[in-house]
Amino acid sequence: MKAVGWGVVAVLGIAAVLTLDPAIVGLSEVTPVAQAIALRGVLAAAALVLGLVLVLIAVLARRTEGRARRTLVVGVVALLVGAGHAGVLIERGSGAGGAFGAAPEGAIDVLTLNTLGARGNLSGLVALIDEVAPHVVALQETPADDAQRVVDQVAGEYQLFTASTGPDPVQATALLVSTDLGEYAQSEAPATRFGGVWARPVDGEGPELLSVHPVPPVPSNVPTWREELGALTELCDRVEGVVLAGDFNATMDHATMRDGACADGSVDTGGHGTWPAGSSPLIGAPIDHVLMDPGSWRPVASRVFDAPSGGDHRAVLVRIAPAL
Repeated sequence: MKAVGWGVVAVLGIAAVLTLDPAIVGLSEVTPVAQAIALRGVLAAAALVLGLVLVLIAVLARRTEGRARRTLVVGVVALLVGAGHAGVLIERGSGAGGAFGAAPEGAIDVLTLNTLGARGNLSGLVALIDEVAPHVVALQETPADDAQRVVDQVAGEYQLFTASTGPDPVQATALLVSTDLGEYAQSEAPATRFGGVWARPVDGEGPELLSVHPVPPVPSNVPTWREELGALTELCDRVEGVVLAGDFNATMDHATMRDGACADGSVDTGGHGTWPAGSSPLIGAPIDHVLMDPGSWRPVASRVFDAPSGGDHRAVLVRIAPAL
């Protein structure tokens, strides 16, 4: 019985340690691991609380010494794993970022936001765009009429490109490109269930820009989610100068995002949760990103803003500059 008990302890310990990086054993995009690893902050908190409880139980349960030892070991492992998850968040940066300062030559600012179907008024989004004056604004779950309203109300001049795969606002995607970047024309984006927008510079000078929104990894959608992530991230391998912004419904812990050809744009904000906006960013999922071709661009700074106009996603602003 003792051998069985320690065998269970070993299995639990290995499983707990693997949650730190499930991609190394090919589990990061498999249900339920795909959903759990997106919430690394929750995993950190849960493991730390569980560890403390188990250690306390082990200390108090002196009469059953064998069980107490096994409980103590599991508790210590849980504490170490919780600390490991917290360490990853700290290393990536759990803050919201700060002022950008002077922009390097050729730098471009990219803002992305899932507007939740543009519910309510758009004044918060318009105010944010006017405040940060980005060159590119990628909007998801934003019907064309609402995107046009944004273009009409902001102070800067933007070219508007939209796409939709159906009548539901979740199926609508928009992309605003500042006239300062020159003339752009819309191209066909990779086919995704929620639609995407691809804008290309007419004269060939400047970044290829996409606003994207793969489906979420609910269990029934996981195969489609994996396919859509792959179709989008492989663009960094074959399209020079491409920049993708949007609600990827994935974090940098998912293998396709972590091991793909794209560079992540977060700079000391990679552990700051962007969804759901109503929860603490320490336990939210950082699923809104700006990705780029690392051969052409490098991230300089990033910042996360509270959700404007009552949406359920925080906005992400990333400054990119030509690669050295």
